[in-house]
Amino acid sequence: MTAKQAATTTPPDFGTLQSLAPDLVWFRAPLPMTIGHVNIYLVQDNAGWVMVDAGFGDRSALEFWARMVTGPLADFRIHAILVTHAHIDHIGGAGWLCRRLGAELWMGREEYLIARLDHADPGQFGRADHQRHFRNMGLDPETSQGIADFKMAELAGLTTLPDTYRPLVPGQFLRIGQRRFRILSAPGHSPAQILLHDRDGGLLIAADQVMDGPSPPLTILPTEPALQSYDLLLDSLRRIERDVHTETLVLAGHFAPFRDLRRAIGATRAHHAGRAAQVLEAVRDAPLTVAQAMEVVIRAGLNPRQCHFAIGEILAYAHHLVARRQAIWRTDDGIRRLSAM
Repeated sequence: MTAKQAATTTPPDFGTLQSLAPDLVWFRAPLPMTIGHVNIYLVQDNAGWVMVDAGFGDRSALEFWARMVTGPLADFRIHAILVTHAHIDHIGGAGWLCRRLGAELWMGREEYLIARLDHADPGQFGRADHQRHFRNMGLDPETSQGIADFKMAELAGLTTLPDTYRPLVPGQFLRIGQRRFRILSAPGHSPAQILLHDRDGGLLIAADQVMDGPSPPLTILPTEPALQSYDLLLDSLRRIERDVHTETLVLAGHFAPFRDLRRAIGATRAHHAGRAAQVLEAVRDAPLTVAQAMEVVIRAGLNPRQCHFAIGEILAYAHHLVARRQAIWRTDDGIRRLSAM
């Protein structure tokens, strides 16, 4: 194995392997979006190596993966691709990598089925039910269609997944080499994201639930607009804080590995609590649509990708405020508006 040994967690250049432990390697793959990168991890076992997450899968990304598997990864026997959740920056290249490497796909069941549906039906965002949802949020037809066009283009970066996979079930244990991971359910950012916790080895593979950087957005898909994703995130953070030691090494989906988990969880809570408070303040004087609240709390002029995530996040805060009886929904002319109580 050729890997750059490092005593620190300074992010490596794209494609440069950095050893975090004798059985643990980190590298970064580029992304065609603002965050610019996704972290990929390799965990060694008796059969070779398990790769955690798979980056993007468009033409540029597959050129990167082709260079990796014939270059820095050529001496690694990668027999499984473990995907933490179905967002395109984590699952996009998984199908291609599974076929190229002869590897199994390991995923949580719900996230696997979400990805299969996305691949089979990329036009769903343009159809009546989804467009009605965006209009109900207060978006104009042009923006609603822009989101549909963005999703259609983005899903071109999802390579076809295998028809069979190994389901990862929250609450069960997964043995990878010397490590015994407990599979954790971590919804909020994605409906059924999974994390892996090796208590004895002091390691948490945290996906996009908590990281040493900007807090990841909450997600509500148009297919399930009533999902209480903010409250699901808070429940998940409470469980993580209870069960995972704060000095555990945390390997997140973006930014550098870190310790002091309690600080990172506190920052995530504070970020979302602040945003929810801003939403409540925005609707004190007059009811606002979710889109209007989005422009006040985040900003106007978001591109379709940003708007897709921002609408879901503001809706999550709205559901939270309604559940706490701090706000109520009002419906006029078929458009829902949030109003402070």
